[in-house]
Parts: sequence; structure tokens; C-alpha cells
Amino acid sequence: MLFSRSFIINFLHLASQTEAFMPFDWREAHLGASGVSHKAMTRNAYERLAAEFWPDIKKLTGTMVRARNTWALANGRVDEEVTHTNAHCDAEDFVGCNSFILDRRQDTINALQANQKKVVAAQESLGRALHPLQDFYAHSNWIEMNNAGFTNVLTSGYSSEEFKTHPIPQKDGVFKCVHGGHSDGLGRTLEGKHGGNAYIDPFFQEAYDGINKDSMDCSWSPHGPKWHKSAVDAATNHTVKFLREIAQELDPLELKLLFGVGPSLAFAIDTTSSMRSVIRDVSTEVMKIVDHRRGQLDEPSLYILSEINESAKSPGTVKSETDPWKFKADILALNASGGEDCGAFSMAGTMNALNQLSPGADLFIITDSSVKDPESEFDVVKLATRKGIRLWPFVFAGCGESTHIFERIAKVTHGQAFHNLTRTDATLITKIADTIVRSNAVSILSSDINFFNDTWSYFIPIDTAMSQFSVQIVGTVDITAIHRPDGTTVQRDHPFVSHVPFSSGQIITIQAPKPGFWALSLKVRGDYNLKVMGISDLQYAQFSFVKVKGRPGHEGFDTIDEAPTPGVEHPIITTMEGNFKDCMFACCSTNGTNNHNNITLLPGSGEYGQPGKNSHFGIMRVPVERVHNYAYGFDLNGAPYQRVFNGASV
Repeated sequence: MLFSRSFIINFLHLASQTEAFMPFDWREAHLGASGVSHKAMTRNAYERLAAEFWPDIKKLTGTMVRARNTWALANGRVDEEVTHTNAHCDAEDFVGCNSFILDRRQDTINALQANQKKVVAAQESLGRALHPLQDFYAHSNWIEMNNAGFTNVLTSGYSSEEFKTHPIPQKDGVFKCVHGGHSDGLGRTLEGKHGGNAYIDPFFQEAYDGINKDSMDCSWSPHGPKWHKSAVDAATNHTVKFLREIAQELDPLELKLLFGVGPSLAFAIDTTSSMRSVIRDVSTEVMKIVDHRRGQLDEPSLYILSEINESAKSPGTVKSETDPWKFKADILALNASGGEDCGAFSMAGTMNALNQLSPGADLFIITDSSVKDPESEFDVVKLATRKGIRLWPFVFAGCGESTHIFERIAKVTHGQAFHNLTRTDATLITKIADTIVRSNAVSILSSDINFFNDTWSYFIPIDTAMSQFSVQIVGTVDITAIHRPDGTTVQRDHPFVSHVPFSSGQIITIQAPKPGFWALSLKVRGDYNLKVMGISDLQYAQFSFVKVKGRPGHEGFDTIDEAPTPGVEHPIITTMEGNFKDCMFACCSTNGTNNHNNITLLPGSGEYGQPGKNSHFGIMRVPVERVHNYAYGFDLNGAPYQRVFNGASV
């Protein structure tokens, strides 16, 4: 198949922003083949452009890390499309490859410019577009030709997976180039007829020559040892160029959404008639949040408002805005009506909001009604945990409460339920949102206790990067004291301390805390739920159960979509973001009374083609009870840190 120089130059202009190679990190833990993966190159390109577009952001925020990881995961998973030559630039399918890239590029732009923003869809489409762009450099002979001018000599390898739809051409009994490597059976079938040779590999015994540069291991990538690094550099550079071109099609707010710059501010609000006065007070408080964040690093990039109402046929509308003025108008337009039976379709309104939110976001649910659709609780929890979204129900006393459902969905998603609230507690929403809706929000401690007439103490490790932390307690418990690392007692009238009591608990926030071990003392009189939240760029970014995925020869460990089986051993990958000296991992029962054995994980070496030192791999036995996953250690300044993973409990 021959191509004109003009076609190839046009293709490279559009597609020269990709990497191919192996799709996933930690491939070497499975097969031992090192090299820079699709995910790694995508992360590298993201970080280069984030520094270019937002130079005032010196370190990636938590929301940016999650957006970057969404790109990277979508990129890697394209490799599961085994027989699609257009997704990998194989078999000289450059026309199909070009169309694949352009279609995903347009999908990305359309999703961000729609009236209802589809942020996750945009990020995933972008990740998918990058895969064949990057594969071009690893699967074609462009690198080998040293970018020399040509007219009809460009080719890309044929492989056994695609042979049925794209049989390998031949001329005078000699076949064109194959993909090559041990996993490519086509080389064996055409031995001696494609210009390649079989050779002995000490592990696999036999492999076949070809042109792929997916890794640095010659048994998988015959041209890898010599050309892998060059292919990585070219693919990464053109990924950056491709992203710049997309950025030119977006306005500044759309670009922030694509890169995850700024948190999301999301509410599901009950609009039945008994909520009229609450809506008025809540609207006032929400306006304060919006106005206070204008022009700040933590200004939300996306605003979500979902209505909860009484009708099964019309479970409420949902609106997503990037303009804060439009969001304020949406809030002011809320109209309370109906609900004479004291019930509302709370789960439907919650689902509507969840569908609009990006992974790792927070959703505030405000209601005073009984839940009319309790059968949808499982679906809400499933979607929220899959996306790592925490739910924060605020249940006001009055018409009819369903506190047990709200407590369950909050606990399972690592949120917190505030119940039996009065109309004067509307300011509580502002305080919680101010702590939680942050680009670098972290969870330090989480516990549910049902001890009575007892005292309880906790150590709270505070790292150097922590700018504030909050102690949030719901239940029948008193905070008897908070002690600084030097042993002095925190006074609630201190200028750096704020105390917000409410009907069913209290919140104490401490600004600019000194690094070290703080101590919290409680007097317990009944059930309570404790959360310690903070703001820090030292993030527990990933805890994932994984399994081997990918097409033959490209396998690596990737996140599983289903829940793991309790009691069995399962591989996991964890990732930290930020400056830390060491890192250890453990599981702890949700009531804080049963510390499981530490999880022994292997850190990445950080060497070229290997996972970074912030990534860890290992095997753990899946707990049979619900637990929190902790990471802890010391930062580079020797201060202690502790993090609870904000995704779903195991």
C-alpha cells in the first residue's frame, strides 16, 4: 500500500502526538519487559502542558492528578481492542488510524462544549485519541527512517491478531514487515519469508523479528533496544503538540475542565414544599461559597445542581455550569412545591448528579424527606464508589427522615451524614464545603465508633504541606481537648481556630497547623462518626485492585471494574503524589479498633522505563469486612503524614 508524501505529512501533523509501547505500568511485575508505557507518556505530556498553561500551579493538585489519570487509563485500555488496526496504526492502516484520531478529537471538543458538560467523556475520548497517535512511532518504521523524506517507503507491522482482516501483502514471495516479538505468531507462520529471522530467547525459547518498539526487551520488541527511547521522545513531543492544538479550540473554562483544574461544587437539593425555608437559607450560603472562591486556585471549574422532587415520572432536572453567575441563577430559580406525602425520589436526584461528576468529586445532598426510591440505593452506591465520589447528606428534621439510608451511602463512599438538622444549621453546609471542595482536599482519619461512656484518643499526623485541618464529628460525643505537638492545648477562641457547633455534632478547623503529631481526646456518650480532613498537596492518589489486561504481548496490570472476592489474595497498585520520604500501607476496620497487618508493597525503581518511586505493587488478602485503606510515613522534612484513600472502602 503506497502513500503520497502529502498524505503522510498531514497524518503526522494530526497524529504525531502519541505513544504506543506497552499500555500499562508494572508490566515487569508480570512479564519482565521494561519500557515507557502509554500511561507514563500521557502523564508526562499532561504535566508539561499543565506547567505551561498554569505556571502559578507549582505542583499538580488532587483534581488535576485525577484528570491526568483518567486520560492515561483510557489510553491504556485501547490496547484491549485487539483486532482493530486503526486503533494501533498496524498493518499500514494509516487512513483508519487518522480517522480514529480525528473522531476522538472532535468527541473531546463536543463533550466540553455541550450545554450539559460531559467532562469524563471528554477526558476519556482524549485518552483514546492519544493511543494510535503514540502507536504510530512504535509500530511504523518512521523512527528507523530518521524522519527522512520519502514517498512510498512508510510501513507499519502486520500482526497475527489482525491477520484475518488485514492479511500481510507480499511481492515475489517476500512478505511485508511484521509486528514481531514472541507474542506475534505471524512471524512463525511466515518464517524466512518476511525478511526477519527467528532467534533463541532464554525465557521464551523462540521469538521472531519485526519492527515494533513497544518496549526495550528484544523478545517482545525486536527494534526496542535500539529505537524505543527515540520512539518515546517523538511520541511524547507530538502528544504535547496535539494537546496544544486541541487547547486552541477550547475557551479557558473548557480547558480547565479537560485538565481538572479546580474542584466541582455539586448539590442535589430537595425541592418539595417543606424545604422552602431551607432552600432559601441554603441558597444564601451557597452564594457565599461561590463568591468567596472567585479568582482563587480553588474556584470550582464545574457547578452541578440536581433537583430532588416527589415525582417518579419526573425525578428532577440537573444542570451543569462552568459560569458561576449561571449557577447562582439556577440556585435562585429553585421552586419548592409538592411533597405532601413527605417523600421524594432522593436516589434519582442523586444519580442525576453523579452522572455529571468527575471521579473523586464530592456531592452534597440536602433534604428533609423520606426516600421514595430506596430500591435505587445500591445503584447510587455502585456508581459513587466506582467513580470515587463521596456523598455528604444533610438531612433536616421536619417532614420525614430516612436517616439510615443516608448514613449508609455516606459511610460506604467515605462521606459523612449530618442528620436531625434545624433551619439554623444551614451555615454548616458552607463550613463543610469550604473544607472539602478543594483541589487538594485530603482525608487524614476516619472512624465510626459505638462505644458508650468511654474516653477515646487519636493521634493526628500533620505534614509540612498541610495548610489546615478540620475535625468533624457527628453523634453524641464531646471534644474534651486538642493538643498541639508541643503539648499545649488548643483554645477555641484562638484566631487560627474556628468552632462550628450544630444540632448533631461540631466542627473545629485549625489554620496553619504546626507539623507533628496532634492529639484529639473525646468523651463518648453514644454512636458517633469522626472525620479529620485537611488541605495538602501530599495525596494518596490511587489504591486499586488490578489484574492482567491487554492484548497478547502487551499485557500489564490494570484496574479491575468488579469488586474483588473477600478472603482471597489479589494484586494491588497504589500511588502517592507529593514529596515524601517513605511510605507504608495498612488497612484498618472502620471503627478504628482493629488494625490489620501492614500491606507489604514493592515501590517502583524510578529508572527509565520502570514505574516511579511513588508507585507501589504487591499482593494483599482482600478483607472480609469493610475497611479504610491508609498510607502513612514521613515527608521530606521529617514530619509525619497519614492519608485515608478517598475511593471506596474495600
